[in-house]
Amino acid sequence: MKERARAWRNRPLVSRAAHPVRWGSLRRLAPIGAGSGAQRGMPIDRYYVDRFVQQRAGLVRGRVLEAETPELARRYGRDVERVDVLDVDAYNDDATLLADLGDAGSLPEAAFDCELLVGVLERVTNLDVAVSNAWRSVALGGALLVSVPTVRAVDRTDAGRGVDTWRMLPAGLQAILELRCPDGDVEVEGFGNVLAATALLMGVAAEELRPSELDHHDPEHPVVACGCVVKRGPV
Repeated sequence: MKERARAWRNRPLVSRAAHPVRWGSLRRLAPIGAGSGAQRGMPIDRYYVDRFVQQRAGLVRGRVLEAETPELARRYGRDVERVDVLDVDAYNDDATLLADLGDAGSLPEAAFDCELLVGVLERVTNLDVAVSNAWRSVALGGALLVSVPTVRAVDRTDAGRGVDTWRMLPAGLQAILELRCPDGDVEVEGFGNVLAATALLMGVAAEELRPSELDHHDPEHPVVACGCVVKRGPV
């Protein structure tokens, strides 16, 4: 499961898929590609998450905490002093902070100017505790950037057990962030459309859709919800 999660986030930005998709009939019981499409190119939900973080690159600064890999901080960070990598897996060579986000108080208080929790919250057991824990460790003036899937195949272990817990609409992410991030300015966006959602479930990569198809916004068919919360400092 860890290897698949890292593959999803570490996938290089390729220019096109290795095997162009043949859509044919959608009346099928198996996806065109395995998993989220990572084997064919960039996963469609990752396309939207990357764009969301890139548009807020100015918030990725100072001391940054990122889950499982420092990839987004290194790609989009500005004036970054240090990147800590959060994981529960001691075998992750990138990890500098071994902690469970779902354990209250497991993160140092007010320690980070930016936290990047991409593809994390859907796997925690207690969502309220995880968000409160993350918010507690954001310094004044800092930012919390998160993403959660709205539509996605279930991530599974090698034994076949599902490891995902949550799927969330933008309104649900807005509600949890407003509740668990006091003194924060909350901004939530949903990304995607019915074609992007269908392609994601079919295991089609982002490179196999046209930019106009990916960028079309349909609030009734989001693929992923992304949230940004900035912690207000003293006036």
